[in-house]
Amino acid sequence: LNTESYDVDSEFDSTTNYRFTATKTGIYCISLVIKKNSANVNLHIYKNGASIAKRTNSAAAIYDVHVMDIVQLSATDYIEGYLENNHAGTITITGGSAKSFISIAKIA
Repeated sequence: LNTESYDVDSEFDSTTNYRFTATKTGIYCISLVIKKNSANVNLHIYKNGASIAKRTNSAAAIYDVHVMDIVQLSATDYIEGYLENNHAGTITITGGSAKSFISIAKIA
């Protein structure tokens, strides 16, 4: 995830560590979607280096995996997305902002 559609508060680093760092304390809605080509994956949302939400997918076809959570963040908390491979094969991620993306919105 190295491209931004928009980032009003400059909270996403798309060149160094590819993470969102909150600049304001609040409640955030986080949605992570990855289009992949293989089975047995876990998609994680991490907060400050620890998994806080996980979706397991075992569909073998090209498939969107989606995980979402509502999270309390303090200023300087950071969010990352990780895809975990649970089988011996190679996973291909389909790029493009309409196929694999993270969406983060402050809702309160």
